Formats: sequence, structure tokens, C-alpha cells
Amino acid sequence: MINSVNFCGVEKPIKTYEKKDLKQENKMEATIEQEAYIVDIGSTPEKKTTYDNPSLVKPDIKRIEQLKKEADEALRPLRQMVEELLKQQGMSFKDANLKANEGEMVEIDSETRAEAQRLISEEGEYGIENTANRLFEFAIAVSGNDKTKLNELKSAIEQGYKVAEKAFGGELPEICKKTIERTMEKLDQWAASEEE
Repeated sequence: MINSVNFCGVEKPIKTYEKKDLKQENKMEATIEQEAYIVDIGSTPEKKTTYDNPSLVKPDIKRIEQLKKEADEALRPLRQMVEELLKQQGMSFKDANLKANEGEMVEIDSETRAEAQRLISEEGEYGIENTANRLFEFAIAVSGNDKTKLNELKSAIEQGYKVAEKAFGGELPEICKKTIERTMEKLDQWAASEEE
């Protein structure tokens, strides 16, 4: 005997009746027949309450975190070099900023100068190509590898460059300009490529 039916994913009990007389029995048969129509329908799968937008591309959060970590690790030696240089002169970053604001320069010894030049050389960690690669990889991760975001990415990089110029009191060194140009080239190449 069937005690319940499943109608579109909802369990529905079937009413049962005792046979009291012929009229009651006929009513019971009619009720069972009506309920029987429901039994054979079956159930449908549950519908999602939220819908995915297949055209919405999400940033690659894992890659962004990895790139941030790599950038911090790459910056650590430079930061340590500057801290050591300032420490040797009895200064902190704050002191050095005050001096710079007053037009004074921090003295840089020849060893530190040579290391800084190595870091910004062609093969150096802060050279044009390596820095442009980091900027490019970050832009791709932020866009979720969505080529339709090319103009947004370029605009954001240009705005960042302008903010950096302002923070450093005007024009940035030539290496910075070339790095931005190389980053833009990489973005254009990516946008023109066939691969996703």
C-alpha cells in the first residue's frame, strides 16, 4: 500500500479511509484514483536559487596572492639594503624622507650604489623586463584572463604611474617610463593572441 507520493520533489501523504459502507468505499476509490494520478508523475530536480553568469570573469585570487608574495620577496633585499644604508648614517625612513623634503640627499656608498645598479640592470630583479613581467602577470590575474578588460587594465596602470609621479615629486626616471611601455606592449600582445 502506498502511504505517500512524491510530487515535484514534495512528499505528500495519501489519505486512507476505513470501509464503513458502500458510499464511503466509492469515495475512497475516487480519492485513491485521484491521488494515483500524482503517484506516476515523479519528481523534478531542485532548481538553483542563484544563477551563475557565465560571462562574468572572476579575478584569479590564488595567482594574485602568489604574485603579491613573490613581489614582497623580491622587494625584501632592496628594503634591507636601504635600511642598512640609513642605519649606517644614523637615520630612519622618516628621517630620510624629511631630509629629502628639505632637498638634502642621503649619502650612498659605492657598494650600495653598485648593488642598486645591478638590481635595475637588464637581468636584475627590478630591470625593465622583470618588472614589466610582474605588472603584466598581475594585470592578467586581476582581469581573470579576460581580454575585454584590456582598456581598463591599461588605464589602471597609467593612473598608477601618475600617482607614483606625484608621490615622487614630478617626473619618474627613464627606467620607469620604459617599464610601463614594455608592460603595455605585453598587454597588447596578449590581447592579440589566440590563446585564452
